[in-house]
Amino acid sequence: QQQQTQPELQQQTQPEQQHQVEQQHQTQLQVKDSLMELNKLDQQQQQPSAQLSQPQEVVEKDAKPELPEMPIGEVPQPLAWEFAKKTIAGSKEKIYNELILGLGEFWNSVYSNNKYTKVEIAAWEKDKRKVSYVMPRKGAFPQTAVFETQNIVAHSRRVSVLMVTTTTPGAPFGSSFETLVQWNITEVESGECQVLLSGGVNWVKSCSLRNTITGKVKKAMEKSLLQILESLDLFMTKL
Repeated sequence: QQQQTQPELQQQTQPEQQHQVEQQHQTQLQVKDSLMELNKLDQQQQQPSAQLSQPQEVVEKDAKPELPEMPIGEVPQPLAWEFAKKTIAGSKEKIYNELILGLGEFWNSVYSNNKYTKVEIAAWEKDKRKVSYVMPRKGAFPQTAVFETQNIVAHSRRVSVLMVTTTTPGAPFGSSFETLVQWNITEVESGECQVLLSGGVNWVKSCSLRNTITGKVKKAMEKSLLQILESLDLFMTKL
């Protein structure tokens, strides 16, 4: 009887031992998983502090020019052709932001009304930026690509002056000259500014039709710029 009961006892203890082994193995796996989770959480907590320790570079999309409070040089004299002098309602800061910096919607409305296409306005670099667009076909003249260099030549609390140099190399004789436009904004009293608009032409190549072309350029510039000035006056009254 003892020989018969001993195998039976062994058969009863083997499943129990196997169950204990499985429980131990499962416990080890749970401990391992817990340690891995703790390690992962520790790494996540360390990452933000590592990111904060590195300085982040902030890039402004439409950054203003880096201008000093004092004037940049002296306020220049008007150019050869004085087209208009007009008092416009609006603080100098508002007119400066719209007309010179182009931070508002004024120039977008000008480009749209004139049906300019492919308008590209580069960011300001110090006191300069590039602007380009395509003028639509007009009469016998085909579409014309226009390239502007805008330069803030003077700036103070009371006076700001923008010089715009324009080239149209694809137009007839367009590579022979460049046009100049000067916008002078002067605060005359609180809430009002005087805008002095003048222009000129700079010939870079000799041309037998120089006098004829200069006369036509002056007439076209005066018509276009006076329209822009009137649009600015109307625009500022709506702000």
